[in-house]
Amino acid sequence: MKIKLISTELSPCCGAEAQIVQSRPGGFISRDCVKCGNSKYVNQSQLPHWPCESCKTPMQIKKLDRTNYFYECPSCGKYDKIWDIVPHWSEVFCYSGLAAHGDAGLPF
Repeated sequence: MKIKLISTELSPCCGAEAQIVQSRPGGFISRDCVKCGNSKYVNQSQLPHWPCESCKTPMQIKKLDRTNYFYECPSCGKYDKIWDIVPHWSEVFCYSGLAAHGDAGLPF
């Protein structure tokens, strides 16, 4: 089941909530403005804390690599890749392109 995960920061474009969504294959997520759909990158501080489904302990936010974040429970060890628990952008928003690390022409 996919969840509606809202960023801890408002969108810079409209000052509205920003929803965390699957952005591209490989675990890349973005935060998209719920008002206009504009996409922005996500950093760890913009991800909300989430309780463990199993034991209700607040999960820790960790990063696998440059683009893949996951929640891990410090009590029971359960973990969820954020990519796996949020909807694909196309299920919620109209297209709004966002370049990813490794795309041609980008310096990173």
